[in-house]
Amino acid sequence: MKRTLMLVPLGMNIGLTTISIGLVQKICKNNFDVKFFKPIFYNMDKNHNIDHTTKILKQMSSVSCFNPIQISNINNFLVEDKKQNIIDIILSEISNNIKHSDVLFLEGLCLRSSFLLSNEINYEIAQLTNAEVIFVCTIRKNNIFDITNTVEIIKKSFIHKKNINIKGIIINEFKIEKFDVFGCFVNFFDIFNIREKDKDEKVMSKQLLYEYYNIPILGYIPWNSKLLEPTLEELSLYFRAHVINQCYLNVLCIKSIILYKRNIFCKYKNGFFYRSMLIVSSDYIYDLKVICEYINENNSIIAILLTDSNEFLMNFVKSWNFFKILKIPILLVESNVLQTIVLLQKFNFKLSIKNSIKFKMIQDYVSEHISNSFITSLKTTYTKKHQCQVRPSMFIYNLLNLAKKNKAKILLPEGNESRIIEAATICSNKNIADCVLLGNLEEIKHIAKLYNIKLSPNIEVLNPELIRNNYIERFVQLRNKHSITTAHAQQILKDDTVLSTLILESNKVDGLVSGAINTTSNTILPALQLIKTSKLDSLISSVFFMLLPDHVLLYSDCAINPDPNSDQLAEIAIQSADTAISFGIFPKIAMLSYATGSSGSGEKVDKVRKATSIVRSKCPHLIVEGPIQYDAAIESIVSKLKCPKSIINGSATIFIFPDLNSGNITYKAVQRSTNTIAIGPILQGIKKPVNDLSRGSSVQDIVYTIAITAVQSKKFNKII
Repeated sequence: MKRTLMLVPLGMNIGLTTISIGLVQKICKNNFDVKFFKPIFYNMDKNHNIDHTTKILKQMSSVSCFNPIQISNINNFLVEDKKQNIIDIILSEISNNIKHSDVLFLEGLCLRSSFLLSNEINYEIAQLTNAEVIFVCTIRKNNIFDITNTVEIIKKSFIHKKNINIKGIIINEFKIEKFDVFGCFVNFFDIFNIREKDKDEKVMSKQLLYEYYNIPILGYIPWNSKLLEPTLEELSLYFRAHVINQCYLNVLCIKSIILYKRNIFCKYKNGFFYRSMLIVSSDYIYDLKVICEYINENNSIIAILLTDSNEFLMNFVKSWNFFKILKIPILLVESNVLQTIVLLQKFNFKLSIKNSIKFKMIQDYVSEHISNSFITSLKTTYTKKHQCQVRPSMFIYNLLNLAKKNKAKILLPEGNESRIIEAATICSNKNIADCVLLGNLEEIKHIAKLYNIKLSPNIEVLNPELIRNNYIERFVQLRNKHSITTAHAQQILKDDTVLSTLILESNKVDGLVSGAINTTSNTILPALQLIKTSKLDSLISSVFFMLLPDHVLLYSDCAINPDPNSDQLAEIAIQSADTAISFGIFPKIAMLSYATGSSGSGEKVDKVRKATSIVRSKCPHLIVEGPIQYDAAIESIVSKLKCPKSIINGSATIFIFPDLNSGNITYKAVQRSTNTIAIGPILQGIKKPVNDLSRGSSVQDIVYTIAITAVQSKKFNKII
């Protein structure tokens, strides 16, 4: 797939379906293989399980469409774990259906209940799919205020956020006004007589949007009444009318609907009621002869709708020769005049799935007014602007899928902890990893029952009391430099974390996750002593995955090395870059200091400067900047002020802290102040993956850490 385009509505009743089918047509006509997908469909009506655009394209075109994800409660998108489930389904659907296509065309969501939530969801999906966003709006007043209001919505909901690719905007110029139902002479579809916009006014909108706000206009769809005119078939179905003279119902389009008034009707000359349908109350049944004579002379009226219909009126109409001579459709409805007027006010002008003629007309009309240069630009190779930035939900989706492919066996020493049991069950049920719990099986079952956890039968349980003695000899062997005796080893192996580390060292499992009830040192120290570094590394460091609202960052080293020297700092940076790549994050390394570039000097700054030089020398392919301050590394505006020639330009993904003090303080400050998920510390440079949990970890945090450990196990097995 070459391109992903997303049509994002900026308001209600803007003709989103109309623009979608026209734009899809234009792209298809230029020899692109297009697939259409509306990711989320929210409808309170349980009888509808598919959105209007998908239904129309499926029935009336050859465009490949796949069904949207139907959500019964849109507020689920505000709950993190439920939102992630929705996102996982959307991304899986896209992944399974986009093969061999040139363009994936996404249609955004517009909620009547919350426009702000619509924007949030649309932004999230655009981010996940790295889509090029095309906004759709109607500018009802061609003035600076209305245009500015449209731009402000774009700025607040999209531009001011990170990693959004805005392609441009399409303006759909139409306006539907309310009917005047109380006039003595009612012409219901007077709205179709609104004059065309002056050319100068169209140009003004384009200039204001592009020149002042730098938003390209990709299409300007002028007013066209024919896009709204209903056919007689649509009206007859809407009223559930009994039809006499069923001729050309699907091709006769109604320009206006006239309510018959005696002493007014016959005063109008031939041609006044061009393509009109006349509503006649049964109160005027004795005027029907005069009406029919008038219609016979004045062929502008193309249908009659008779209200208060009953069996007598129906038989009368069928038998009356005047109606047979007229040869125009007669619609008989049971509702009275007032009820009919109310129904007309509620008539939905959206395109009917049965109106193939209008579908083709809308396709051609909209397609004609879409910029040719925009379509031509789709033929060029598209480089994703924000490939280095990964959205948290995309990171989680990729992480879990990578873990599922590895199918690693992960040991959890704290098997009697309810969060660990629940996380292990989730991982087992979702095939994220084969989890092994250390503990007594009966105790684990009791805890699971107590917390209403349905323990997965695929989870293996190891009783530590039955296997401790098996690892005494190996522990003595590994720690022989420290004169460890058998008796001392027996005492140390009473610690389940030490025992688990030895189980990992013996290759009986692929990774280890602990720390839900133990300290970081209890988890990491045995790994440093027994597992040690891989053959490619000289030290073990740590990294945190910081899942911020808009993107994922890596912080290192925030848990292991108190005050690394320049060589160690450089190695930590290179290890962190390898970790980032393993999890699909493009590495852009910021070597942090209290100074940027040459703005400061001193031992601590020089250490960072030297470390940066070492990284560049050892790995010239890596993007690295240092010394640099945090604000210049994370914000492009600050970066341009402090280091205009920066290759990072405020978009760093990896932050290397100069010492443990600054790193640990920063990660905790960000985590707690912004409610950010911090996964880690994840160990780097170790032979086999051992990862720590915060004692305040949620079940979700534990699942993610297990998944990361599973992914690491494959990489580590290659380099041991």
